[in-house]
This record gives sequence, C-alpha cells and structure tokens, in this order.
Amino acid sequence: MSAMKTSVLMKAMLVMVMVLGGDLGQAEHPEKNIEKDMEDHRVKTLLDKGSILRQEEKKQLKEGMTKDIPNMEANNGDVGKGEDEEQKEEKDDGGEEREEGVKDGVRARLVVGVEDGWAAGRVEEVQLTLSARAFNFDVLVQGETEMSGCEGESEHDDNHLIVYLPRSEGVVQREAGWLAGALRDAGASIIIPQHPAINALVGWSQAVREALKDVGVQSLSQLAEELRRKTQLRRQHHVQLDSRVFHVLDDESSVGSKGLHLDVREGKYQLRAARHVPCLLLAAPTSPHARALLLALSDYLTQQHLPGRGCLHCPALGERIYLKDTETVVVGVWVRHAHPFLNATLHALLAHGIHPQHVHFYIHNQVEEYGEIVEGFMAGLRPKVKQVTLFQPRDVTREGQVRNLLLEECLRLGCKWYLHVDSTAYLNPNIPAVLLSLEHPVLAPALRAKNGEEATFWRELESESSRPGYSWDHTHLMNDQLDARGFWHASCIRWVYAVRRDVLERLVSPYTYDSPKTHSQPDPDLAFCSALREAGVPMVVTTVVPNTGAVINSTNHNVNTPDLLTYVSNPLLWNLMYVNPSWTDIMKGNFSKITRPCDEVYQYPTFTKRFAEDLLDLANTVGKWSPALAEDPRKKTGMEEVPTVDQWTSHLGLDHLIKRLFDDIFQNQLILSFPYSLKGAIVLSLVARFQAGEVAGLSHHHDASASTFHIRLTPSHLYQGGELEFPKQKCRLKPEVGDVLTFPGRLTHPKILHNVATGTLHKMIFHIDSLSTQTDHC
Repeated sequence: MSAMKTSVLMKAMLVMVMVLGGDLGQAEHPEKNIEKDMEDHRVKTLLDKGSILRQEEKKQLKEGMTKDIPNMEANNGDVGKGEDEEQKEEKDDGGEEREEGVKDGVRARLVVGVEDGWAAGRVEEVQLTLSARAFNFDVLVQGETEMSGCEGESEHDDNHLIVYLPRSEGVVQREAGWLAGALRDAGASIIIPQHPAINALVGWSQAVREALKDVGVQSLSQLAEELRRKTQLRRQHHVQLDSRVFHVLDDESSVGSKGLHLDVREGKYQLRAARHVPCLLLAAPTSPHARALLLALSDYLTQQHLPGRGCLHCPALGERIYLKDTETVVVGVWVRHAHPFLNATLHALLAHGIHPQHVHFYIHNQVEEYGEIVEGFMAGLRPKVKQVTLFQPRDVTREGQVRNLLLEECLRLGCKWYLHVDSTAYLNPNIPAVLLSLEHPVLAPALRAKNGEEATFWRELESESSRPGYSWDHTHLMNDQLDARGFWHASCIRWVYAVRRDVLERLVSPYTYDSPKTHSQPDPDLAFCSALREAGVPMVVTTVVPNTGAVINSTNHNVNTPDLLTYVSNPLLWNLMYVNPSWTDIMKGNFSKITRPCDEVYQYPTFTKRFAEDLLDLANTVGKWSPALAEDPRKKTGMEEVPTVDQWTSHLGLDHLIKRLFDDIFQNQLILSFPYSLKGAIVLSLVARFQAGEVAGLSHHHDASASTFHIRLTPSHLYQGGELEFPKQKCRLKPEVGDVLTFPGRLTHPKILHNVATGTLHKMIFHIDSLSTQTDHC
C-alpha cells in the first residue's frame, strides 16, 4: 500500500490542481462554516463615533506593512522611481520634512454645516467624524441652523485652525500640522477650494474671525462664498484658491485613473491625487457618482480597515459568532423567476440558526410551476418556526408594493429585524443568524454568482445614469484575502440583507420609492437602495464571515431545465450539490482518499447520491432504453459486441456536460491513474441498466478502449449481486454510489459483471481512446 501511495503522489505532480466549490461550505459539515473556538464576541458597529486608532497600534502598523491591493501602491511612489524624484515629490507634497516644524501644538477644529436639509447622523457624517478624530481634530456638527463656527471664542483665544465643510460629507487624511504647513507655504491665512460648487475653507481662527467681521456675514458658508466671488477680499485677507489641501471628486473621478491612486504608506491607506496627498477629500454635491465613490474610499481612509489586517473591529479569525437576541425576526423569501437549484436554496434556509419561537417566515412565489416545491419547503419549515405564511396579497400585483406590505407586517408584529432573502441565494447553515448578530442597521453578505463580477452589492454609482456600479476594488473584496475582511459601505445591496426595525420606521414605501435623480420607474431593489441613500442610512456588505454561500445564475434559465445541466452557468452550486467533498480534498492534495482495490484499478469518490438520482431521473424521463441486441443501428458498424440495455448520453442531452466533466474531472483522474498514457477523448458514453429479466450481467469480455470509466448510480444496498470481477487480477469489488472506477480497457483487464439477482443496478460507462480510433459519437 505504501508503494501505491508513493506512485499516486508522483503521478499527482502532473496534475493542474483545481479547487471545486471553494466558495461554499459543504452541507455535510455545516459546523465548519462559521463555528470556531472562542465565544460571546459582538462586533462593534461602524456607527461607534468614538472609535479611533490607538497610538500604540499606529506604531506597530508602521513596521513593514505595505501589502498592496489593486491600484494601491506602497510608499507613495511608482516602481523604479529614483531617490531624487521621491525627495522632490515629498517636498512638493508638503510632506513630513515641512510638517515637522509646525505640527506640534497645532489644534484644529472641524466645523460641519448641514446643507440641503441633511439630517445629522447620516452615514457620511459618521465616516467624516471617524476620519477627523483619527487625526485628533475637534469636530462640531452645526445642526439645522447656520452658525459661524466661532461661537464662544474671543480674540484672545489661542490661534487654532478652523476647517469648514458646508455639508457632512468628506474625509480627513492628514494631520493639522500638515494644514498649518500648507498655509505657511502658500503665504495664506485662509485657503478655499478651487472647485466652484463647494464653499469650504481652512484657515487660522483669528483670520477667519476678522474676515467674518469685515465681510459682514454670519456664517462660514457665506464667508467662503464671498471670498470666492471677490478678488479684493481674497487679497485683503490673504486667501488662496487651492487644489492640494482640498481635492474634490466629480463625475470623472475614478481610482486608478486621472491621477487617483489608493496607496499603502506607513501602515495605513492614503489617497493620492496627481502625486500629492490632499488633507481633505470632498465630493461634488451634484454628483451621485462622486458621493458614492467618496463613501467607498472612506472605508480605507477612516483607518477602520488596515493593510494586511482587514477591519479594525472585526472578530478575530477563529472566533465564534452568536445570535443572542430573542426578539421577533421576520424573514421574507421571494421566488421571483425561474432558476436552477430552487429546492436546494429553499431547504438551506431550514438551518437558519434563529430561535424557532421568534422567527416568522413569509414566502412570496411568482412562478406557478414552482408551487409544489414551495409547498414542500413550507411543510418542512412549519415544525421548526413560529409561523409560516404564503404571502400572496390580493389585488396587489406589483412586486414593490408586495414588499412594502411585508415591511408593514413586520412593524405590526413588533419585529426587531427584517431579513430579505431572494430564492436565488444559497446560504450556508446559520448564516441568517450570523448576519443579525453583527448588528449593523442594514447588512448584506458578500455573495457572488459563478466566479464572475455579479454579486449582492455595488459600491459605486455610474456617473451618467446614477445606477449602481461595481467599484475599482470589487474583485479584491471578493477574493477572500485578509486585507478584504471587513464591513464595506455599498451604494446598493440586493438578494440577501438584514434591516433593523429603527431603519424601517424611517422609511415610507421604500420598494416603490421614486428618486427623481435616478429612476423614473425603478425596480424594487434599486428603489430600496435609493430610499436608503436619500435617508443617509448606511448599507454595509460584510466579508467578515467566510463561506457564507453563493448566488444562483439564472440568466436565460428555463423552468423545465434540469439542475444537472447547469454546470457551466452555475459551477459553484453544481459542485456543491453533485461533487463528493472527498474529490475536492483529493484535488487539494489529500491523495490518501484514492484507493487501488486491484492492480491498475483506481477508485475515486467523485459524485454525490444526488448526482446519481438526478441523472437517473433524466434517463427514465427520456426512457429510450435500447433492447440489448447485437444489431445496433446507433453504431456506425451496425453491430454491438457486448449488448446492454442502455441510453447514449448524447440522446439524453448530456454532450456538453460530459465534455466539461471530462476536462475538469475525468482527465485529472486519468492522469493520476495513468500519467504516461496518450492524450485521448471519450469515444463511448452511456447509461446502462442491469436487472433480472433483461440483461442481468456481462460475461468475460474486454473493452474496446485504452481506459474505461465506470460510475455507479445505484446505492449498493438496493441490489444483490452486480459485483465487478477482474479474474486476471484476482479481484472482485462492489463500489458505492458516486464512486468512479478507472482501469485499462484492452488486453490486461478482462472483466465479468456478475448477474444482478434482485433490484436494479445502473451505471454510467465511458470509453477513453485516441481520437484516431473513435468510431461512434455517443
């Protein structure tokens, strides 16, 4: 046996290892998805305005942490740049050399206005406050009234810096000392942004007070506007227009182009604009795209996410997350259109992890053909939860209106949480409970469809249409890297998300919300996102918990298409449903799960019982079993040397699936078993049936193939007999359902299939040979 294992290991060096279903936890071991060693940890919300990076953490992070993500460049410079150039840029940027002489003892006060009726406490304000406090700015949010920001101060108070922003939207990414140096280098007492749409300013408090008095205005917003309009006032009060202190994002702004780069420097992220790092990053108020981009960037610039570590307040890897709430949870399940694996996605919700006495399920089905599946799901759910309701309101046809009614029902029941689940989402066990335990007001898991871009969230808005768009860091966030662990603000979420009651109470008919800035007739998901954005409610997507699940790709899916035929469109779910976890382990290098019951006969645990069941359902539905005659018109020769009762896979519509399985699975098994064999292809593929009364077995025979594959489709306890014997190798075996046997077909391995005495044996058979010997396409 040790020699066999050594041989297998040597053969494995020839295999290009692929990992099947890596984004999904296996249903057979649900506890591995989220349960770890430590207990009772609750994640701090990003709405905690008092959380800042401790100084000792800053010191530790300065030591060598410069890991990049896309468009994030270490050391604030391009690869290959000379030392002189870097020093020049540092000087031009007003960097650390300039800052050292002025930063000590400089106090800065950030004064934030409330423009356009924005209420205090919006997500933008929270992010601005976090970034300002990280650099030790004092923060004053003015509220609903316009104030000067200098109330309570006298001319004899210390001369500190005042930074004024007209609305609670921006990010601070430099210390007050850098601002003081910028004013000194510009020979100015006050600086205002060059962008004409933003009346912001930064200046020394005494100079600001004098300008307010001289200009005769009552607010900093009015002062900034007057200084912008009148050149004489700017000269008189030493005011400069500047684009280095303030950088304003607009419709054209995009990370990775037009000079915008997110860098890693001294253990933290910085946004570089045209080779300098502005102190204040703002967004043009007329640009939804710029505002969404600013919010996405703030996740990095507030220092809530750190290079090489991910989110600052995430639970440590290995911690176990619990749901302790015992208040009412309403779960809305929405079956909106045809898609594969409906039965699997619905039944995955049976392991929701929420206390059964506090959860109410409401199911809305819009696909008549799925009625039986939905009823079966509800029947399985009823013993496990407090209430199950088929939610089909009368005289309400628009989906958005139905969703609004369910939110009203949630509030009527006094729910604490509403959990929205689209039936296209497959959630691993306990993930619904985990989402609630993380306690964000609106939270979605980061799920994706296939291996591509489409996912449960967007982080940007398109500049022209204001529709949600994928951000520059979207791929990075979906790649399960340590840097990407965290809570990320989104411009829109869909398919799966949890909403807290206090948010629901702030919204009025959000699923039919009509924002004049975005959509005249929005779909329910986009309307809901628009309502949340206008209310300033943070939509957050989390990558904290690994293996949350996946989203079904339903593009062009027909309600009558079997799940088995969706390998190409839904590889993640297909592998989860149909591929044995042991095969995945083998492809990760665990070759101990390969067995060799006979000389040059290899056995691989490859497929699940469901694969066999669905394949037989398809074969029996088609029902064109051959009569097992020597004369076989399907073959080019018109004759069959070893007749069986069978159906060719081409007649079952499996051509494309078999080809992909050969490329992704069988070819790897062939290389592992016979690494020096010539490259071949499938020359025969069929599903055969053996039972008493027709063909019960096969006598001593060879196969017309270089290699043969057998896949058992019937559990061994359902039939008697049916053993496969290799007389020359003195070996007799009876594999289990889903196991793949591969062995040489010609000469060396004649075989006998012993008669099936009771029951029925089904198996799939492939013959592999060189292309030159191919005689039939089956």
